[in-house]
Amino acid sequence: MSDRWRAEFGDEVKNADQHFRVIYLTARSEADDGHITLDLKDARTVVCRPESLSEDTRESLADLIAAERMKRNASAPNQTSLREYAETKRRDAVKAILKCQLDEFRRGKVLTQKGYGIPAAEIFKLPKEREADLGGRLIEKAYDTPLFSPKDFKKELTDADAKKVFAGLFHKDPANAAKDAVQNFGVGLELAVKSHPTEFKPDASQALARVREHLSGRPDVPLAELKTSFCKAPYGLTESMIVLYACSLVKTGGFELVLNSSTPITLTNGKQLPGNKLTTHALPLCDWNAKLDKALLGARLVVSIQKGWNEVLPYARVLDNTLKPVAAPDEEPQRNEDLLNILSNLKSEVPEVSKVLSTLASKLSGNVPSSLRETCARLTGLTASASFQEFDAAVRESYPSPLDFAEAFEQFAKGRQLRDRAFALGQARDYLSGACDIEVSGVLQRDLLMCFFEFDTLLKDPAIIPVRVENFEKWKTSYVRAYRKAHRAYCHNLTELEATLSALKPKVRALVKMNAIVELGPPLPTMGSVTGDLAAVEKRLYVCPDADEAAVDGAEPTCPKCSWTPASQPPAVEVAKLTALVGSGLADRFQRFKDAAIGTILKKAAEKGDRPDLTKLLEIVQIANADALAGVLTDELVDFLRKLLYDENLVQEEIQLGPIVSDIGAIEEDHIEEAVDRFAKLLTKAVKDAKAKHGKSKRVRIFLRLQAPDGSVQ
Repeated sequence: MSDRWRAEFGDEVKNADQHFRVIYLTARSEADDGHITLDLKDARTVVCRPESLSEDTRESLADLIAAERMKRNASAPNQTSLREYAETKRRDAVKAILKCQLDEFRRGKVLTQKGYGIPAAEIFKLPKEREADLGGRLIEKAYDTPLFSPKDFKKELTDADAKKVFAGLFHKDPANAAKDAVQNFGVGLELAVKSHPTEFKPDASQALARVREHLSGRPDVPLAELKTSFCKAPYGLTESMIVLYACSLVKTGGFELVLNSSTPITLTNGKQLPGNKLTTHALPLCDWNAKLDKALLGARLVVSIQKGWNEVLPYARVLDNTLKPVAAPDEEPQRNEDLLNILSNLKSEVPEVSKVLSTLASKLSGNVPSSLRETCARLTGLTASASFQEFDAAVRESYPSPLDFAEAFEQFAKGRQLRDRAFALGQARDYLSGACDIEVSGVLQRDLLMCFFEFDTLLKDPAIIPVRVENFEKWKTSYVRAYRKAHRAYCHNLTELEATLSALKPKVRALVKMNAIVELGPPLPTMGSVTGDLAAVEKRLYVCPDADEAAVDGAEPTCPKCSWTPASQPPAVEVAKLTALVGSGLADRFQRFKDAAIGTILKKAAEKGDRPDLTKLLEIVQIANADALAGVLTDELVDFLRKLLYDENLVQEEIQLGPIVSDIGAIEEDHIEEAVDRFAKLLTKAVKDAKAKHGKSKRVRIFLRLQAPDGSVQ
């Protein structure tokens, strides 16, 4: 209110929360209406100027001045009634002036920038709610391009309602009051549609479209700038609506709201808001309260540096081509979980693939390519990603394009296929390597199959693995048949040789016993190894329990029980050699028994009749029946024969000691050893003389005799 016009009254309204300005000129300005209109820089400013004062108005003003002077001059204590009279006149004058003032403004002008033609008579018709009427007319005229649908509001939108709408749209489980707020204002704000008034669906939002235009090409815009730009004509948004639309931009993806760092925000899960930055996924955990209002001071809308799911999808589909795009950011958490599950499985799979391929490569005479080892190392790094944004940042560092990533992962996928068949391939290669040379055709096929099971070839094209395994199984069927046939033949030969050896064993035992009778004379030099040769041959005659059907149709190419190969031949030569050796040994011992001297001794002993087994032995010796020896030649009979022959060959001789002592003579103390040697030589000569006397086959026992002085022998 002013009594004169000043140009600054027409300046633009700066306060974003101020939507109109009313200027009352209390007197006719020296500036004409055109000049005032030119000074108006804001369409929301209105100037109410009165017409020139009428005579009635002047009289009322004169009455007011007169009453005030009377009241001021009547200050004496005895002039109370005069002062009361003056006050009454003053009140009457004020009422008359107010009435006249309205008349002056009714006759005056209502000036606006765009000449809205607001009739002064209508505005000043009533003394009350005049500013509300003026403000309503200005807003209706100035905000002619609203970015929302106010007619769809079910009641007046307040800042408190805006906070409830925030909770109702963005929280996972909003309260009933928040749901009601969305029901009341969501459609009007164009953040929901009439068919689904409680769901966030801002596709048709005019405000979001204009805000995006304002942000276009600018990575960082202060929230205050948006308020300045859109809380004025012709848009008419409030500050709380700007915050709602800014958060809606964040929700739709591509933008983040960076809050004031001096006011850290705690989310509903008790954690701090990372970087104090509101993102799509942080909105459901954030409350709009007084603390957030403080944090919004100095807040900025920035372009998100994190990729959305749809931007990451080309890389993610390399890992799993069933992954789908999202229609809204709300679907991103589920896609993120799907990707993390894939990465979790990959985390355990990559080391296993690497280990199995390394083992298989060494078995199949190959090497894991360095490119595949590098891919496995990079995949291990990718599995550490905690979100699809981290995955995107990590994968782009290693692979400039999804095609590069796909080419690298394809080699890993082939390695994974090889891993899946590694057990069968390893078994096939081991079987081929351990297979015997049974048939010439089978050996050629085996060598060819060995070439088919090369690591590098199988890794390059895992699709050929089933064909190669099938070829191996066909060859294995024929090999099993050939091996079993040869194995049966080998075991049959062993059985025959075992029967031969069984018949030979009694003769060997009899020969060993006969060789033990050393009194017959020493055995042949070759007889010392008979027992060892028998044990060695007997050990080689082990007949496999699976002789009829060796279990080579599994993982082992040779019989698990005996490990037979064609290199193992039956010991037929050894059995024949042992048979001949035993025969020659028995013939020698039979001949010794037939010696005249020994035969005489044995016959003399047999004639006594107390040794029927000796009589039987003599009969066997006469016909050289080695087979019958086992039943007659017992250990007790061997001991009897040895003692008999020992006793029959013993000769006793007496040697006089006197001549020997006389021959030695006196013994000096320094020549004791010489005397002992002389004594030994004399005794040896005496024994030789006795053996010459009785024959060399006799054993000689000597007795030293000393003749006493009385002629007796001692």
